[in-house]
Amino acid sequence: MSMSSHRFDIQPIANSNRGPVYEVRFRGETLIPRTAKPAADACRALQALGLTGQAEMWGDDKHRMTFPNLERAALFTTTEGEMSGPKIIKYVPFNRGAFES
Repeated sequence: MSMSSHRFDIQPIANSNRGPVYEVRFRGETLIPRTAKPAADACRALQALGLTGQAEMWGDDKHRMTFPNLERAALFTTTEGEMSGPKIIKYVPFNRGAFES
């Protein structure tokens, strides 16, 4: 496992009724092909690769955000409602089993 800084790059690829959709790239390869929440999703994907430590989000060749601890960042996500601004909330994985009989 690595404890260094891990750079990932985001690029807008589409717009949806909820806002921009991004592709996330890591080390020149697509890490996540489509996401509306690139920061949180990328931290979870990096963690799934066994990486630890700091993560840096870049877009348009500019530094956008640093996560001092990607494992901690992976525990959260963002939400935004029609009547409220963006909020950071605890991440809860989607449970497909909840919809199966």
